[in-house]
Amino acid sequence: MASSSKLFKRVFLPALLLFAVGAFVTRVTMDREFRGWFDPDFWRAWWRVGYVMNLTHQEYLHADAVTYDKLSERAVSHVLDGLDRYSAYLPKNAYEDLRRQGDQELVGAGVEIERWQGRVQVTHVFPDSPAAGAHWQAGDRIVAVGDTDTRDFSVSGVSDLLRGPEGTQVKVTLDRPGEAQPLVQTLTRHSFDIPSVRDVEVRPDGVGYIRLTEFGRHSGDEFARELHNLQSQGITGLVLDLRDNPGGLLAATPEVLEPLLQRGQLVTFTKGRDPDDEQRLLITGDGDVHFDGPMAVLVNHDSASAAEIVTGALQDTRRAVIVGEQTYGKGLVQSVIPLPGGGGVRLTTEAYYPPSGRKTQEIGIAPDVFVPLSEAQSELLQLQRDDLRRLSPAEFTQRYGFAPQADPQLETAAALVLAASAHPSAGAPVAKSTP
Repeated sequence: MASSSKLFKRVFLPALLLFAVGAFVTRVTMDREFRGWFDPDFWRAWWRVGYVMNLTHQEYLHADAVTYDKLSERAVSHVLDGLDRYSAYLPKNAYEDLRRQGDQELVGAGVEIERWQGRVQVTHVFPDSPAAGAHWQAGDRIVAVGDTDTRDFSVSGVSDLLRGPEGTQVKVTLDRPGEAQPLVQTLTRHSFDIPSVRDVEVRPDGVGYIRLTEFGRHSGDEFARELHNLQSQGITGLVLDLRDNPGGLLAATPEVLEPLLQRGQLVTFTKGRDPDDEQRLLITGDGDVHFDGPMAVLVNHDSASAAEIVTGALQDTRRAVIVGEQTYGKGLVQSVIPLPGGGGVRLTTEAYYPPSGRKTQEIGIAPDVFVPLSEAQSELLQLQRDDLRRLSPAEFTQRYGFAPQADPQLETAAALVLAASAHPSAGAPVAKSTP
């Protein structure tokens, strides 16, 4: 027993300590975040910021304005200000909203809104939301939220008024076309799901149509399910509408593309701060749904981020023809990192590239077939996409004062798909036009 104890002290304990020290040194040298705690420059900067915070907390005239919590929030926010347009500090509510959005869940009234003819109006009511329970309709104008007149409010300003903690109430005054008196309703805010696949149909020409409005945690499942439903109806081809899609979760892009590309195909690759730090996103699964017919993708100036990743992958693999306008040009990836005590930071950590390796940041993706729209055309067509599935053409004309118009981008895309379906040996419809 004594010899075993001596052996442990003389051999195993030193070896164990040596291993621990080696592991510690390895982490310090390899882990950027951990290594920062041993950087003298970090501690000099930390002392300077802390000194000013303490000085302000002790000496500023209005003590309630300079609590340590408020000062630390201000400091964190200014650390990220000016890095780029996407990096930012997220207070608790904003962080929670972003997390819920990625999960395709929000808390609030449950509507999409836009500004039309000087007022903010409802364009879409989400199922199972407070607004759906109160029978709100697309076209309802939001006159007031609580006692606040919304006449001069922006869309984001009205959204902020409608959102709030789960279980709280909000009074809303609506002006509904055809009603003589405003409608005053009190809603109880609760969570609701946000489907990312909004419109699905088989057009009269036999071409399937799917509009994908964002990339969230369930987008891949939603897209595969609706694509399967279209296939069961015998579609001759597919138009995927990514217009006005701002993006979302990077991880959702290969899931959406899984039914359209082959296993092992490259979706995108990202590069971080270290030039050798390259990550590749591939199609890794073989789902139950697969579509290899001709297809087109619709994009415009507001197609961004994950929407551009999907567009670039389908264009570079010549799987689809891209129709519409130059995309937004967001080729950067943000990591959302929670902070101690709540809130978080959204920090640009990587740049992404389509399979060809071309740059998209501040450039965007050029369509194969350029079909420009004026700003007025875009607004009218966006309104039609939201309302024509609920209103007849006559009702639409009566409500908005103009008859439904043809969508030149959609019609061009459908014509290309039809042409390719008539000559399947030609493969995906690919054409080039000069703006």
